Amino acid sequence: MNQVELRPAHLDDWLDTLPYTETDHCLRALATGLRRTAEAAVKPAQRVELMTLYWPRYLYLLNSRIRSTGLGATQIPAQRYSQIAMLRQITTSIADGSRIGAHEMLSQRSLFGSPKRSGRAMLLAATAYAHSLILGYQEYLGATPDLWKAMHQLVDDATLLKLVDELYEDPDGAGDTNTTIARVYAAVSACAVADPHKLEANDVWQVYELARRATEPPVVKPFDPAARPNSSFVIDMRRASAPMSYSKVSVSQVTKFLRTLDCSALARQCQRQLAQAQARGAQQKLMRDSLSPRLLDYLVQAWSATPVRRYARQSASGRILLVAGLLNTHAELSSAHGTDVAAENSWDLINENPGGRMVCTRSVPKDRIRVGDVVILRGDSENRWTVGVVAWLLEDAGGTVKAGIQHLARAARAVRLRALDGPEILTTPRPGLILGPLSPGGDHTILTSPGLFRPEQILEIIAGDAAQTITAGTALKSTMAFDQFNYRA
Repeated sequence: MNQVELRPAHLDDWLDTLPYTETDHCLRALATGLRRTAEAAVKPAQRVELMTLYWPRYLYLLNSRIRSTGLGATQIPAQRYSQIAMLRQITTSIADGSRIGAHEMLSQRSLFGSPKRSGRAMLLAATAYAHSLILGYQEYLGATPDLWKAMHQLVDDATLLKLVDELYEDPDGAGDTNTTIARVYAAVSACAVADPHKLEANDVWQVYELARRATEPPVVKPFDPAARPNSSFVIDMRRASAPMSYSKVSVSQVTKFLRTLDCSALARQCQRQLAQAQARGAQQKLMRDSLSPRLLDYLVQAWSATPVRRYARQSASGRILLVAGLLNTHAELSSAHGTDVAAENSWDLINENPGGRMVCTRSVPKDRIRVGDVVILRGDSENRWTVGVVAWLLEDAGGTVKAGIQHLARAARAVRLRALDGPEILTTPRPGLILGPLSPGGDHTILTSPGLFRPEQILEIIAGDAAQTITAGTALKSTMAFDQFNYRA
């Protein structure tokens, strides 16, 4: 499309001709069309109609390429991050166009400026801004002040116009559900306070869907200074920032622009779902669209418990050599000469404590590491590897990637593991690590890829020519990349 198409019927036809199997081509085409539309002089109602035509095409690409693909097995991580960034650009453009169109329709005070039609446009804008924020979290980006400023202002305007609680067709649904601007706003706010930089892969979308569709959803209400700080958070409608904890607001800062985000009912719903999942047992496959016990437990803590730091951080400096991923760490620990240098990355140490370290880099792409990955790391003066897990990931506006590493063990031994009976996928030896205790007097544990561990499962540990039969005990930690569990001989 050399020229921007501003006639809705013709735009609809053109959008239908795009080759949606060629994801990158379609993303560039949508982004270009939206950019040119933003620069064009268009009537308000027409602008909104154009945004509603772009939206389902964006939604198809999001759902088919990002939401439904888990870890993106057919994509290399760098490609996946690139597509997420393009989708974020597209949905932000749709949000801006819908918001501008809605305000212009209202200012005209004509038939097209009716509150109902403007309310639908504002709901689309709120939903698109929510998607932009979620995609930013999926990229592990830091603060996104422009998006939060636009979202707060949109909700403030909708409140003044008495549109914030009006029901309209849900832009994020299948045409058979309704929602409100207030509900979308509360859902994305609940995502923000769940510390999404600690979430794995597509978890952030599951959290957003849970908050958006919950039978006991989060609620934004007038500021309550006496609210429970462990399940309530503060929104400042005049600050270009995400909701924050009550501990960050003093009495002198209380203004009419503050709101309370109440997540207590949502936390209770997660607690019930967690109890149901645990009652079904680890052996039973998760129900469709259900959240894993791991994620539910995380959300119960995020929305109902005050975070407690076990150890104080101590500033530190130096270089840290880091190897990420079970296959790479297994290869490194298996060889006296180390593995392929391409798997080793040098990071800068920022701070540390007995429980972990914070490292950063500007030279290692963030696609080399994932939240939930097992890693081994050692400093310049250390002669053995420490085993850890990537607890969180963050990229700031300057391109510096920061990672929080939680220690799992001070020493490890590479082995191979298999089940003694069952299907071939379980009886085929797979890489694993025998982890030494993190503190004196602790037990050795096993870490291996997901799918093998079952309580009381009989396993075989293979180390060189030697083999040992063991019985799996209880799960200690589970991520998308590994299971850690204790065992007995």
